[in-house]
Amino acid sequence: MSYAEAILPLAAKEDWSVPHSKVLPPILKRQPGRPRVARRRDPSELVAAARRQNKCSSCGTLGHNKANCRGPTGSTKEPRKRIKTRGGSTQTNSNQRASTSTVGETLQ
Repeated sequence: MSYAEAILPLAAKEDWSVPHSKVLPPILKRQPGRPRVARRRDPSELVAAARRQNKCSSCGTLGHNKANCRGPTGSTKEPRKRIKTRGGSTQTNSNQRASTSTVGETLQ
């Protein structure tokens, strides 16, 4: 035998005692984490106003911003060119040549 004491057989299912109280679900605990910001709206409530659309600062149209713009640009300015120096740093060219006394000679 593998058990120290004998295990007695159970009575038939009809002979089991029935509890008089109903088993209730466990009490809900507050879950960890950041709480929900917006409450869940009832279907009968009015829908919130439409979200504000982005306006592109490059072409001026609604629906996207400058980073995702595929249209023509509004300005005719040419972007500034960057001049590399031997030291590894870069300088912006604003109608002047970089002097050789900064970090090193300029490369073209």
